[in-house]
Amino acid sequence: MHRMWLPLLLFVFLCGISRSTFGVPNQQLSFNRVEKGQSIKYDYRWYDHNNKLRHITFEIDKQAIAKLPRNQANYKPALIQSKIRRDLTRLAKGVDPRKARINLQQIGNDLDVSIRSDNPQLINLLHTEFQNQKQLTYDLYLKQHYFEKFTSSSGANGVKADHIRYIQEFTPVFKEIAEQFYELLGDEKSVRNYIDLLLSWAQSIPYSTLTGRGESNGAGFLPPIRLLDANMGDCDSKSVLFAALLRNYLPQAKFQFIILPKHALLGIKTSEQPSDFTVENNGARLVIMEPTGPAPFGFGEAAESSKTMIQRGLATFQVIP
Repeated sequence: MHRMWLPLLLFVFLCGISRSTFGVPNQQLSFNRVEKGQSIKYDYRWYDHNNKLRHITFEIDKQAIAKLPRNQANYKPALIQSKIRRDLTRLAKGVDPRKARINLQQIGNDLDVSIRSDNPQLINLLHTEFQNQKQLTYDLYLKQHYFEKFTSSSGANGVKADHIRYIQEFTPVFKEIAEQFYELLGDEKSVRNYIDLLLSWAQSIPYSTLTGRGESNGAGFLPPIRLLDANMGDCDSKSVLFAALLRNYLPQAKFQFIILPKHALLGIKTSEQPSDFTVENNGARLVIMEPTGPAPFGFGEAAESSKTMIQRGLATFQVIP
């Protein structure tokens, strides 16, 4: 019998990581957003990990983001049940009452389907058809609202924002922006320097838990364009934005989204240094990246809380295609 997965934004993240002391690194000095015709212009000034003043300006074409989501919908079990009842009622009306009688009954979070018929084979066939329709309606709801089923490291089942889909859909939009970050490095272009620069920028964006974040319904996640407009975000929102930019610079790299009970970060398979904090998953050795901030963690550095949870086996990994 179909059981709807309960909303698990239980790992929804309280992820304002901090160090005991803060210096100038990752301090955002200014942010400006201006709409100009068919584009939106963003301007940032911040200090990178080396206390170097950085400045970048980029534009996003409005048409390029017109069909992409600006908000993450709330997970609404009552709405899902309403849609399932609608579709099963329609299906039941198509069954010849002389051959079988269908009764729909709400039991808790599930809609029970009772079938009476003198034909056992028809009962089995109809049960399968109704179960398939319930699953189809549920899956369609998840897809339409950018949710996906999720199993945490503890084995709890639920749903969460579809981070990987957001990364894939926003990556093409950020191609020119990723190139501008690369050019900002001047004569110091390298993979490590690029990642460090991008990390310092993401970490400098103000951190916010946002209203509703602890309600386990998806309200706390900000899609990349909304994060840029609001100039604030939490750990999963910043990690998605960071990953969409990084995928443009390293299109063939193997990297993964790492979900912890109250945090989110990223790992990438690349050449590492002895001081790098790494984690292994399915044979891939990943160097850690912490985009959240405000602490100035460079490439290969991680908060002690992140290290502890990873070492305790509390991480769930998602490969980023």
